[in-house]
Amino acid sequence: MIKFSLNNCFDDIYSYVSKIYFSSYTSYRFKSIYDYYSYLLLLDTSNKSLLRCLPQNDKFRYMIWTFMNIYYLTLCTGWIKYSDSFRFITNDPSVLIDDNNGEQIKHITLLLITYYFTALYLYTYDSFRTHSSLAMRTFIIYVREFCTEYSDRMLETIGHKYQYYSRTTCLLLNYTHKNTQPNYLEFKKFFDHVHHIVCISNVLLNICFQLFKLDKFIHTRPIWQIIIRSMSLQFFMVVMNFMISTMYTLAMVTTFSLRIEAKVVKNVKFEIDKILDSIETILNNRKNEPIHLDLMKMKLKRLYKIYIRLIVFVEQVQPYVAQMTVWGIFVNIIGSQIVINCLKRIENDEYFLLILLFYALIAELSIIIFLTYVMSKFNLYLNSIRLNLQRTTCLAMKTDDIYFKFHMTNYYERIVSRKQWGLRIGPITVLTRLVFLKLMIFYVRFTVLSSKLFKN
Repeated sequence: MIKFSLNNCFDDIYSYVSKIYFSSYTSYRFKSIYDYYSYLLLLDTSNKSLLRCLPQNDKFRYMIWTFMNIYYLTLCTGWIKYSDSFRFITNDPSVLIDDNNGEQIKHITLLLITYYFTALYLYTYDSFRTHSSLAMRTFIIYVREFCTEYSDRMLETIGHKYQYYSRTTCLLLNYTHKNTQPNYLEFKKFFDHVHHIVCISNVLLNICFQLFKLDKFIHTRPIWQIIIRSMSLQFFMVVMNFMISTMYTLAMVTTFSLRIEAKVVKNVKFEIDKILDSIETILNNRKNEPIHLDLMKMKLKRLYKIYIRLIVFVEQVQPYVAQMTVWGIFVNIIGSQIVINCLKRIENDEYFLLILLFYALIAELSIIIFLTYVMSKFNLYLNSIRLNLQRTTCLAMKTDDIYFKFHMTNYYERIVSRKQWGLRIGPITVLTRLVFLKLMIFYVRFTVLSSKLFKN
């Protein structure tokens, strides 16, 4: 009862704060926060721009983000000269930094904010364009529509509600529900809880920004400038909330899909090994059990069909995931260099700025490691089925069933080849451990080079 009341309290807080941050989320329109963000990810942007597809409130904060991008770009490049008062009321970060730190640190801080606002603006724009991968859209739809009451009729339910979806993906997810039992409802609850925490954190961060050096500005700035600055800072936090929430949404959906795929690999390999052990025992003992042997052969064929569906799903999400992976790695590599060089130049007692920069650096490095190492490990795990398939083919050659031999050699030809399956970085290169090591070496070299460039 207390837990239920606490969840209702968090939902009420989120609904109220959503209005402050100009979010289109309402509890009477969307059953959960995941429903709201899945609605955004499923917008039809194939023939329209994102700005035209977004709901009214989200359209407004995306327009605020656009104007802020233009402002920070012109401010950082010096194309337009703004007065000191205008820069103060529009939250130019260089105005908030003490003069003791020098102009260089002010310029780097401004460059960092400009870079992130622009890069994440483009990243967010592409992240909502899920129409490039029907499998990814189907996965989002499946999690959104999943309900325990009609979990056995998910394919029919999705077919009635949606015009475009991947039947192969639905069949794969039906298999995962019956055999690996991923808890979709718990994921949606966890998704909502994370956004509750993000929402509360953004409110606290907003309060900190509002109070930052307020005692100093009261004595040095007119009251009208402080009021306008407070309003523009609210618009800044509107964009920050939209940006951070979108990043967490993509991270959680991607992580959950990888977890489900890993469970499928584990379950299929375990079942295949059990069946192969039984077949090997029958063949070694030369037992005459044709019915039992045929049943195990049918199970093997079904399991390999499921695995092919998994490989097809991974390949079909490539147009979307590969683009997001390249974006994520590029944005965070460049951003981490700016943060590292900014940290080297901060002096005196700028503790608040130091905390923000260290938080940004940890987040960037975590994203780089996740997008490279974790995905390379997943690809290695996905391709580990080759050993099971080689063993299956060898056992098939010992049987007298020509059709079984043909099916197993056909699966071997389709799955085991020189080309590795898995998530890619870009359109071609599969993320393997070797590619991960090359990227880490490149990152270290790039860090050394950027340190030399920033010195100059």
